[in-house]
Formats: sequence, structure tokens, C-alpha cells
Amino acid sequence: LPTRVLDVGTPKSGDSVRLIVTAGACGYWVALSHCWGEKENHPLKTTRKNISEHLTRIDMSSLPKTFQDAVVTTRALGFRYLWIDSLCIVQDDEEEWRNESHKMATIYEHAVLTLAASAAKDSKQGLFVERPYGKIKYPSTQLPFIKRDPQTGENNTLGEYSISLDWRQEPFMEHMDPMFSPIYRRGWCTQEFILSRRIIHFLDEGMMWVCKERAVDETGHFVLAAKRHSDPDWATEWHKIITDHSVRDFTFESDRLVSLDGLAREVAKAENNSCKLEEYFYGTWLSDVPESILWASYRAHDRETACPSWSWAS
Repeated sequence: LPTRVLDVGTPKSGDSVRLIVTAGACGYWVALSHCWGEKENHPLKTTRKNISEHLTRIDMSSLPKTFQDAVVTTRALGFRYLWIDSLCIVQDDEEEWRNESHKMATIYEHAVLTLAASAAKDSKQGLFVERPYGKIKYPSTQLPFIKRDPQTGENNTLGEYSISLDWRQEPFMEHMDPMFSPIYRRGWCTQEFILSRRIIHFLDEGMMWVCKERAVDETGHFVLAAKRHSDPDWATEWHKIITDHSVRDFTFESDRLVSLDGLAREVAKAENNSCKLEEYFYGTWLSDVPESILWASYRAHDRETACPSWSWAS
């Protein structure tokens, strides 16, 4: 278990939860991925002043809507422990935050499930959003879409579309793809989404299940087979990761590289890999320097960083 988790109890536990120190205990936990929003809308936090209170009791009524929904969902799924960054890390303890931030990749990677409040701009909006009756989907028929391998001539099934009377491509892409949701702009989500084993995205028009095998919406209307690589080219993959990560938003610009540290550690562990952790500097691998410094910014910015000018993070 992580250093601290929320003990949510059972569905009959009532109107409170509490923070516990795990002291190296083992168990299953659910993790929450969410947007903090603007400063005035930041969620409830654990601080040095209130940690004793949180270790005793946290009233559900004091939790923002997203946290309440996450507690209810965790209980309903039969799990007892929930990890939420703002509550499980003492936010005004700089040393603890620095230590725990390096563990976040492992926390999401080993969580049994990640709940992603993808449609919510802050913690007040909740996981579940109201949907007009007209957007409830109808029964459909499934049609596979296939790509022929030009070398072998074999047909590879990439996924399935379910066609029904209400089928429309554009609304689906806008409302049922996490890439179009507010949470996709959040910088810390890069490693959270890549490393999580299983994710449930709570979107404007429904829920989306994503795991290492497939992505599917709540009705089965859209199924996409996930790409699995037994021996990925991590240099190429890293280029894709930082291209995506470089345009995400951070409350503190100094987090842009910190939020990749855990992912870099996982990449360095991969077998048959030229990326070594001791050769990782400012978001770049020594073995990939020639290609990694061939970058350009698509937009002007005035952010200040401590990175050297050759780094994409500068």
C-alpha cells in the first residue's frame, strides 16, 4: 500500500472516512485521477495542521463532490482503500511532497483500478454528470474494422464499431474520447494514464473502460483493441510521450519534469532497453540525444524554468 490511504470502509460505513498510515501493510487500493482546477476551487487538502484530524475522521460532507463519488464507487466495487493525492500527501510539507511525488508512478501502476474524473474541470463537479435522455444509446450491431498487413497479407482486427440508428462519429469523438476531456490537459495525467492497469473514465456522455487489452464504452458501442508491444522501442515511444506531455498544463511549472520522473524509472527497468536511469537528464536520454534535441515549439510562451535551453522542457 502507499504511505497513506483513505479507509472508506464498506457500503454501510456511513458518512465518514479516515486517513490511515499503512506502515508497509499490503492490500488493494483504488486511485483517483482528477483536475484540481483554479486555485479558488482547489480540493480539500491534508496539511500539517489538520493531519491529526484526518487520521481520526473526515466527514463525507466536507469532501468535494468528486471525492464523495470516488468513495461511493470504491465502496460499491468492494474495495476498502482509496488514494487521492491532495489527501494522502501532506501538501505543505515540501520534503514529504518531494519524496511522495517520486512514488506516484508506482501508486498508479499498482492500483487495482484508477477512477478518472475526466469530464470535471475541478473537484466540485463529481464523477457522474447528468445526461439528456436523448443521448442514451440504442441497441446496435457490431462491425469489425480490419487492416490488411501488406507484407503477410493477413487481416488484423483493430477493433469494432457498433452501428445503430443514433450512430454519429463527431459527437462520439468529442464526448466519449478522454483526449477531448478537461483532464487530458492536466500534466500529471501523462504517467497516470500510461501506467495505470485499468482506468474508468467518467465522461460527458458515459463511462469508458481502458486497460492493456482494449478500450470500450459503457454500452459496448465502441471497442478498440489496445496495442501491445513485447519489445517496444522506448526511444520512439518517449518522443511520443514528451510531445504529448509538453503541451499539458501545470499549476507549478517546476512539476513538468518531476511528473515524468516515475515514468522514466519504469522505462529504465524495461528489458532490452538502451535507456538507463543514470543517463536521464532534463527529460532526455543520453542514448537519444541527437534526436531529442531536434525539437521546435509550436507556440510562444513566457514560462520560466531551470532547464537548459536545449531541453524540450525549457
